[in-house]
Amino acid sequence: MTATAAMLTCDARLLEAGIGKDLVELDAWPETSFEDMEWIRPDDRIIWLDQLTSWRPREGLGRAAMAELCIAADENDCRIALNPCAQTRPGSLPQDELEAFYASLGFGWRRDHIMVREPLAHTVIHVQRDLPYQPSPNRSEFILSNSMPPERLTATSFVFPFLQDGTLVMAKSLKPGRDVEPGGGHIEPGETQKKAAHREGDEELLARFHELVPIGHQRMRSGGAMPEGWRYPFPLAYQSFFAARIASMREYVPNDECGPPALITDLTVLPPHLRLLALAARRAVGLTPAPEHRTR
Repeated sequence: MTATAAMLTCDARLLEAGIGKDLVELDAWPETSFEDMEWIRPDDRIIWLDQLTSWRPREGLGRAAMAELCIAADENDCRIALNPCAQTRPGSLPQDELEAFYASLGFGWRRDHIMVREPLAHTVIHVQRDLPYQPSPNRSEFILSNSMPPERLTATSFVFPFLQDGTLVMAKSLKPGRDVEPGGGHIEPGETQKKAAHREGDEELLARFHELVPIGHQRMRSGGAMPEGWRYPFPLAYQSFFAARIASMREYVPNDECGPPALITDLTVLPPHLRLLALAARRAVGLTPAPEHRTR
């Protein structure tokens, strides 16, 4: 059985929960496939989901499809709404696991037990498949966006900071197989994305920043079952990118992780997707394009 789409008249319960009237309703069964998402249109504002958790527990069935559905909604600027308390068929996940699963996909609570996932408006600029540091199969997308990804789904945070003359400052990693890259790293417990970017910028770039401005994120989607002991968001995970002007920099002290920060005045030396992010960052902090020189 495939998913069916039909217009749904909004009832009082949904209106009280703050859900609008333009809805698409989906009924799904274990055999449902969301590979063909053409029925989602840019003028659909809400997708109301029903019975999407009737997959066999602990086998991962349906998780990758739900991630695909969330991405399709993002691309068409649609919100997704559901009532997890109604997702209880034989073979469904237990209620606490069910709610945790939807929360892991970025759904938040509204009144009357309705959970809503807000869209992230974006432009995909680069796609990679089967990254070695994500469970396979996986797909990764670099995205330009002024919206920050959900905090609970974001594990790392990076910054593209500029000096007053338009010079981009990047980290020079001393780890094998790595070279010049954006400054950033893992978000520590209790940190926000912005706090992590400030801390990592101080550690790797020796820099203090003015206000951080979101410019994009990397979205990673893994298929199949979650590996045992996996500590990161699954099946969707993000890392965020920010722009900033540098307020001050301190002296470099030799260490085993990073060399002296790289000063980039010619953005054409960067890979295309990093160059696009850097150009977006430069615009976001109000800098005009600088004369193109070489990395020094």
